[in-house]
Amino acid sequence: MRIFIILLWSALAFGQGKPPASLVPEPYYREKFVRWVDSRSMADKALNLIGLTSRDVGKSFALIAGVSKYPNMPKGDRELPAAAADIEALENYLKNQEFFDEIVVLRDADVTSDNLEYFLQNYFPDRLRNSPKSRFLFAYSGHGMAEGSKDNPTGYLLKSTARSLQDKLNGINMTVLRVYLEQVVDAGYQTLALINACNSGAFFSRRPFGSAAGAAAAGGIYFPKNAGAHAITAGGSNQLTWHDPKLGRGSVFFEKVLAGLGGQADMFPIYPDGHRGDGVITVDEIATYLREEVSLATNQAQIPIPADLALNRSLGGFFFLNRQRMIANGVVPEWPPKRGSSFGGPKVGDSKLNPKDGLTYMYIPPGTFRMGCSPEDGECYDNEKPAREVTLTKGFWLGQTEVTVEAYRRHTQATGKEMPPEPKFKDRALNPGWRNGKMPIVDVTWDEAKSYCEWTGGRLPTEAEWEYAARGGMSGARHGALADVAWYGDNAGKSRIDTARIWASEQSKYGDRLFENENTFHGVGLKTPNAFGLYDMLGNVWEWVAGWYGEKYYVSGETTDPEGPPKGEYRALRGGSWYYPPVNARVSFRVRDEPANRNDDFGFRCVGE
Repeated sequence: MRIFIILLWSALAFGQGKPPASLVPEPYYREKFVRWVDSRSMADKALNLIGLTSRDVGKSFALIAGVSKYPNMPKGDRELPAAAADIEALENYLKNQEFFDEIVVLRDADVTSDNLEYFLQNYFPDRLRNSPKSRFLFAYSGHGMAEGSKDNPTGYLLKSTARSLQDKLNGINMTVLRVYLEQVVDAGYQTLALINACNSGAFFSRRPFGSAAGAAAAGGIYFPKNAGAHAITAGGSNQLTWHDPKLGRGSVFFEKVLAGLGGQADMFPIYPDGHRGDGVITVDEIATYLREEVSLATNQAQIPIPADLALNRSLGGFFFLNRQRMIANGVVPEWPPKRGSSFGGPKVGDSKLNPKDGLTYMYIPPGTFRMGCSPEDGECYDNEKPAREVTLTKGFWLGQTEVTVEAYRRHTQATGKEMPPEPKFKDRALNPGWRNGKMPIVDVTWDEAKSYCEWTGGRLPTEAEWEYAARGGMSGARHGALADVAWYGDNAGKSRIDTARIWASEQSKYGDRLFENENTFHGVGLKTPNAFGLYDMLGNVWEWVAGWYGEKYYVSGETTDPEGPPKGEYRALRGGSWYYPPVNARVSFRVRDEPANRNDDFGFRCVGE
């Protein structure tokens, strides 16, 4: 038997180790209770941030079950890797981003009626009764089936012993599962069940819970201070559930659950300035989000169903923390991109070669981030404010480096276009005859950059895509010591100079001082990359981006997949260059120029579609 109990924030605990044998008898005890902490773990800082106190919330418990291996089924149905990815992703999320005290994980052969009965009717009800105002999460991912009438079917979750997708004899009756859950609902304060399986809507048939079901449950207001019990199934009783590799390795349902918890589902309240969310994602918010997002992702082939499980309508309900809000306020650590993308189809670190331009492109996962002035960055200008949470719903491939001379020459040879004018700093040629192919291409206009990217089969990145990629999952102004990650005014010449001081005290002679120091751009990829594997996102050359420049765009612009103002006079550039002081080499720094202008420090990189 593989039963895992994982408890978090053990540094705050009074004791740790295995739970007392009196709590967990054989055969459920075994050695797989790897850690057990009998103390609350939700930090007061996190609770205060969302308007709660330690008196409002007890402990957090979870039972996660999933079947991804069906060895007795026909060959094509034996593996369900999306279910394994769901369990891995949810387990990692609760461990690293939420404040759960105990997590039990049942995988494959351990997903049995006996184990579910024990944990749902005995172990967790006892824990909940001894932990007032606690929350309990049940999650399942695996194959399911239903039989009977269309209006009143009987559903089953298929065990790993199932011999076919219709083998109810090796299934767990969903009606029985509901009976098991009633013990948890009765004992607990806030309960939520998330069930991803084909025909999972049958979980609600025959004996509906509560007074609200289906779409009506998504319209309620369930305050996190109050008690409540709810379930959300991945689809209806006659619907299949789906996996889309474009969204990630997991099921559409749980990929969207995790995306919602990243901040996208934190939709209410709506404040006078237009921004949304209060740092807590309630059950009605996640239900509304899932119904819309899963329905859109599957072209309405799969529509999640939420329902109230309480016998008398719930006044409150389960809640999650808005991860990005918690990160921004220092309550939880950042979720490193390599961990966060572990359940995404392509993942951070994946690369591909574009045969047209010969350049490498890195995968950038979807996500939510704080765009604009970085926390504790005292050098921000007004056009970097206000910082706001921005969500990119789709992953994309971005050039690992700025476009090189060598790559741009391929473009001109294929299209018959001319190379741009050779760059000069005063009377000094910076790349005579364009002979160094590893240097970034410069002196390109915005239209030339756009044309090149389209020739490769891609496009220029939006400002939001550029900054998200430049941050590499970090919230600070830079991803490392500036001299290690960027060529900028201080270090781009023959000697190190203090360009901030020169700019402040000798601005009229600034260009002369850089010329004397032989400042110039450098070959791409020579500095330290960020966590997404991207080089020179700061310094070396400015990079054209797709959108029009808007001085006040951050005040009222879109926060989901923003493309920038619909029109304008100037185009935006990002990243700083070899010519400028350190203040320009920050991920949030923005400048503008006319799209027809050229400069010896204007370059670009492309998004590869």
